[in-house]
Amino acid sequence: PPTLGHLIIGIFAGGGIRNYPPQSAVAVGGTSPALVGSFGPSSITIVALTAHDPFNSQNVYHEGVQVAIILSERPSWRKESIYHLQPISKADLDTMLLFSQGLGASYTGEWMIFNA
Repeated sequence: PPTLGHLIIGIFAGGGIRNYPPQSAVAVGGTSPALVGSFGPSSITIVALTAHDPFNSQNVYHEGVQVAIILSERPSWRKESIYHLQPISKADLDTMLLFSQGLGASYTGEWMIFNA
């Protein structure tokens, strides 16, 4: 899809574009500046936050507990192509999400897609 700062439009020599009423020759070549503006704010929201202890070993947060963040729609993250291949690092998670309490010194994320 088009992206701000990258989409540029050119005029084909054979496109027949010219001023109105026609007073000059058909436009040949030339390109626009890069696309600017806004596509509006994102509609994505966090709809659920769920903890799961896969070992059911303790009744408090501890190493190994999984925290699932459910989003309202599939996101498009700047490193999405590598997130399908490897865990999301703590550093990357900390640039995407704001935690009101610390999760610990080390944690990773995993990209999962579920269709409802």
